[in-house]
Amino acid sequence: MKATKISLFIFTAFLAVLIVSSGLVCAITSDQVYIKGIIPSQQISVGERVPVAVFFHNNSTETVTLDYIGVHFSWMPSQTLYGYNLSSTPITVAANKDYFFPQYINVTVPAGAGGNQSYYVGIDGIDSSSNPFSFNSDTVELIVSGGGPTPSPTNNGNGSGNGANGLPSIVLYGIIVAVIAVVAVLLVVVLMRRGKKPSKPTTQPSENQPAPSKPDEEKTGTGQDFSI
Repeated sequence: MKATKISLFIFTAFLAVLIVSSGLVCAITSDQVYIKGIIPSQQISVGERVPVAVFFHNNSTETVTLDYIGVHFSWMPSQTLYGYNLSSTPITVAANKDYFFPQYINVTVPAGAGGNQSYYVGIDGIDSSSNPFSFNSDTVELIVSGGGPTPSPTNNGNGSGNGANGLPSIVLYGIIVAVIAVVAVLLVVVLMRRGKKPSKPTTQPSENQPAPSKPDEEKTGTGQDFSI
């Protein structure tokens, strides 16, 4: 009787181990899902609000349920995620199906986070056998500028930020203004010359030159009389 109890105990333990082992074997693995976090640019600024879009692909042969989604930036405390708790309204993704989360995860870059940073997306859920899983996407590198918008290009000696032909903009503008001024002066001079007409020369009789005589009719008194 005692031997029977021992055999029953061993059989029960073996069965429990077998059930647990089968559950572990059937649990979904990281190579059966694909997770990707997408942001508008890999160069962001301190104080900027960054929207993170999340894409999930279930590459397994069973339906999975997603309970939590979040993003981790390297300036956050280790192993923490910022996102949405979906446990009250879990998302179900069928086998070999995609799911694009309709809501962005908006994260504001804090002060002091400038420099090289990184981020990844994490998802928690359960498979069809109620086995929990927790997977992260690949880590993506990004650059955070010290603050404010990205600075405009400056003159670095190789022509960047300069005007045409490598001249600084202020010099180019000065040349243009000088050319316009010279052209304007020339136009004024031409118009003044056209408006000034030369006066006709007047001839005065010389002191030794005799005065002109009257017509012959008056001098001889033999002119024709047209009176009736």
